[in-house]
Amino acid sequence: TIRRETAAAMRRLYRAGGVVVATGALPVATAEGGRGDEFLADVLQEVLGGTDLEESDGDGAVGTDYPDSDAATLVAENAAGGVGLAVGSIPERAGDLLGQYVQRDVRHDVDGLYHTHRSVGDRDVYLLLNTEERAREATVRLRGEKRPHRWDALSGDVEPIQEYAHESGDTRLDLSFEPYEFHVVVLEPPTSDPRALETMVDEVTTAEQSTVG
Repeated sequence: TIRRETAAAMRRLYRAGGVVVATGALPVATAEGGRGDEFLADVLQEVLGGTDLEESDGDGAVGTDYPDSDAATLVAENAAGGVGLAVGSIPERAGDLLGQYVQRDVRHDVDGLYHTHRSVGDRDVYLLLNTEERAREATVRLRGEKRPHRWDALSGDVEPIQEYAHESGDTRLDLSFEPYEFHVVVLEPPTSDPRALETMVDEVTTAEQSTVG
């Protein structure tokens, strides 16, 4: 059971070009209209491709359009770019599907690396935490082609990260983590300041522009 305002918010998100993901069993009633509420049926019809509220089996399969097999199903799309996804009783499918329809803020190549992202004006602030009891290296891709800086949360020091690359709308950089260490990386609007494109040393701390000739 859900409230009608929750169902209405789903539809507004879908119509605005957002992504709606349904996991587990779909609701069969609203708090206001009870079981078989036509308002809820209309929302599910539009956002998730159509279901019969009376056929919910309680295990994530509703009617014939809701996926109950290992293959997740895209059940609805609209002209605004909205997508309705149903992943049945296996919520792990959601992560794979979201990667196809949503550009992730953070992508990396290791497990156990947690992150959070906040926007502050024209800056994007990322906290990246190594949750394992071992040192590790990680290649991280942050959304947006900007200039990365490392902020030291303890000392307040700010230093530019000299080695990075812009690839397909992302900023790619390599980070080293000690056990349980975290980094605060801030993406700022790009500048014309020099940076290291390639190096043979372990770390580049500064880059200066010079004229040859």
